[in-house]
Amino acid sequence: MSLELSQQLAPYLPAGTESLCASWLLNDNIQMRISRPRKTKLGDFRPAARGLPHRISVNCDLEPVQFLITFAHEVAHVHTWNQHGRKVAPHGEEWKTNYREKLHELLALKVLDAETTHALQKHSINPKASSGHDNHLQTLRKPVNGKTLNDLSPGDIFQIENKKTFKVIKKLRKYWVCLEPSTKRHYRVLGTLPVVLK
Repeated sequence: MSLELSQQLAPYLPAGTESLCASWLLNDNIQMRISRPRKTKLGDFRPAARGLPHRISVNCDLEPVQFLITFAHEVAHVHTWNQHGRKVAPHGEEWKTNYREKLHELLALKVLDAETTHALQKHSINPKASSGHDNHLQTLRKPVNGKTLNDLSPGDIFQIENKKTFKVIKKLRKYWVCLEPSTKRHYRVLGTLPVVLK
């Protein structure tokens, strides 16, 4: 069963991590669903109820590293629930501890490339509830057309994933000041954000 589950997970995960991920599901009797793409979330956790086991889901369209991070995030929710039930905050210190342990188990495999390993080591120190808000993980996001905001210049017009359009104003250190013409609002945007030049 473990080998079969590993093979089912393999297309979605970085090579060499699938056996460990399968063991997490089996050891805690977690039911997993690979979900269609969702704009509002990358994955979710539902505690055991009405005779059903714990259930997690992860979006099918994620890059392998993002899929892995989301998978570990949701499994950490299962461990936190088993230890504390509803008594603790969903992304409180208890969850951070469990999530950090999962990341360290993955890092101990020594199968991830140097860039990913470094980013996950930094991320594990104080993991955020949303991986999209962690600067350490932003470097792992692969731009669809090979461009990030750092490749642009003041005055350039670009679109982001949700199709909103912005104009580059000026560079700070890690961030750029950008104008959204439709609302006239200014935003501070991380330079590693994947963009489409207009």
